[in-house]
Amino acid sequence: MDTLYMDIPRVYTAFAEWAACIIYVILLKKRFSKIKTISWCIGALLCQILILVLTDKVALVFWLPCMGIAVAGIYIFLYGTCKITVSQALYCCTTAFLISEFSASLGWQCVIYLQIFEINIKVIHMLVLAFILAVIALAAYFLEKALFKNNFLNYLSGWEIISTFGLAVVTFSFSNINFLITDQILSPSVQ
Repeated sequence: MDTLYMDIPRVYTAFAEWAACIIYVILLKKRFSKIKTISWCIGALLCQILILVLTDKVALVFWLPCMGIAVAGIYIFLYGTCKITVSQALYCCTTAFLISEFSASLGWQCVIYLQIFEINIKVIHMLVLAFILAVIALAAYFLEKALFKNNFLNYLSGWEIISTFGLAVVTFSFSNINFLITDQILSPSVQ
């Protein structure tokens, strides 16, 4: 029997990925005018939602390729919108992906615990998700802003980019281990 991944709502994940990208769009020089940049941002959000919603019920075997497509969407959004090199875009994509995974996972974990305590009001769930997404995006913005003041991206070495990418792969792997292990400690059940 194929396992389906039915965890964090896909639209919320798309918003988390988009919000993490917006951090870099705000911090970096843009390729286009303000109107075109806003259009790129709106288009990127719609594309991320489309990618994630269309891949919502695929079998586990297709889950990694679908995540690869979503990450490619993040990369294309950042590289297409910001005046950065290919390697700088890879670094920003990697960190944006980590930020989005963390915020989406933390927000959804809070909603799961609300459900455990029988707080099943959708509006409250959405407010909790939005609040966590906003707080993490804001914190990430200020942390990254401090680095970007000194043209941080211009001094990145190949090793730093590779190690950041490797860290993202390991972090993503560990944060998604519950797809393979359904132990009660890792995956609390909701009645």
